[in-house]
Amino acid sequence: TTADIETSSSENPTFNPDIAGTYTFSLTVNDGGTDSLPTSVSVTIADRPTNNDPVAYAGADQSSTGSVTCSAVPYTSNYTCDDCDAATFTLDGTGSTDGDFDDMTYTWSVTSGSTYGTLSASSGSSVTLTVSGVPATYGSTTAQTVSVNMIATDCMGATSSDDVDVTFSCTGS
Repeated sequence: TTADIETSSSENPTFNPDIAGTYTFSLTVNDGGTDSLPTSVSVTIADRPTNNDPVAYAGADQSSTGSVTCSAVPYTSNYTCDDCDAATFTLDGTGSTDGDFDDMTYTWSVTSGSTYGTLSASSGSSVTLTVSGVPATYGSTTAQTVSVNMIATDCMGATSSDDVDVTFSCTGS
């Protein structure tokens, strides 16, 4: 339908057919006062005999560190420490490829470490992972890893997945 034409009022509109068939496009130009006579072109799109699966790439594993100052508990040799401040990581699936150059959609989910990791969205080529609540212990480092899975889906419905691990280390001092 006409709604499938992106930027239909542009001099360079785009149309991504999703069904084989003959499509007829009509162009009318306006000089600010008068419309031209329409001109048309027909394009035939054939069924694709095969589809190459996409190759998902959720990006390289990432890591970061944080620290907090712990407080001595009076009259003991113990310390109390707050959790480290939250850290944010950008996860980017645009390194994924498709041998047919199909448009792809991306779905993200936390597969482990959900106590500490929260995604800004579950879809999109790029999302933000916030890691928070990582506890600190005086004189040592606590590392928490959050694993995130990304599924790339091409316009033909073929999928591929990839995992990325994000590690946040919190040190109490």
